[in-house]
Amino acid sequence: MSREHGARSSIGASCSVLLALFMFAACKSGTPVTATQAVLDSADQVLVGMTHYVTDAGLLRARVRADTAYFFSNTQRAELRNVHVTFYDETGNRRRR
Repeated sequence: MSREHGARSSIGASCSVLLALFMFAACKSGTPVTATQAVLDSADQVLVGMTHYVTDAGLLRARVRADTAYFFSNTQRAELRNVHVTFYDETGNRRRR
């Protein structure tokens, strides 16, 4: 092995170690994955600006609004964010508190 080849190998190894340390430091200071990000990744469907009407025998009983809805097919579950619900009486009029 020539002296020049040994010097190049040493520089290459040093650069590799430096690059690995830089990448490790960059990953440590990044934003950790949160539960919300995990929900976004695993949802089968995502609705933005969702509105759902609940009826009983053809009468409007409630209106459910959410900024965002995440639907999961395997568990038949939905998660809603920033939910607003309006209830209606037997005659279809909005209920007052």
